[in-house]
Amino acid sequence: SSLLDIGIGDGGTIKEIAPLFSVKEIYGVENLIDLTQHKLDDPNIKVDFQPYETSTYYDTEFDAITLFDSLPCYHKDKGEEILRHVEEKAKKLIIVWLPRGFYPYPPFKSCWHELDFLEKGYCVYVAKNIHQGPPMIADGLLAWKLIS
Repeated sequence: SSLLDIGIGDGGTIKEIAPLFSVKEIYGVENLIDLTQHKLDDPNIKVDFQPYETSTYYDTEFDAITLFDSLPCYHKDKGEEILRHVEEKAKKLIIVWLPRGFYPYPPFKSCWHELDFLEKGYCVYVAKNIHQGPPMIADGLLAWKLIS
């Protein structure tokens, strides 16, 4: 099976959860400038260091697509567009993790709430005071959608 992680960062998160899904092929995209010099220590993860919408993986289907803290890096309308596209390219599962509501972190440009996902058929779990990082602790929002 194949998995695309949009906003892979240093690959740490996806390496931890990929075994849970028996993923054989891991791909990622990352466009934050300060991470493009970072070398992932796993040769089995193929990363394209550019925005998802211009990446080599944009028109590729994957069994699962994950977005960990990447949707807020887009303005809301662009994030919605990315999410619609991901729904067309994921064959089995989409997983989204992000802060609930406004989170004052420099790369973040949009706020997301439960209804943003519930209205699209996602299952949603809100984790109280678990999204940690500068500058604060906030609620985390986990949304997932099984594709049939």
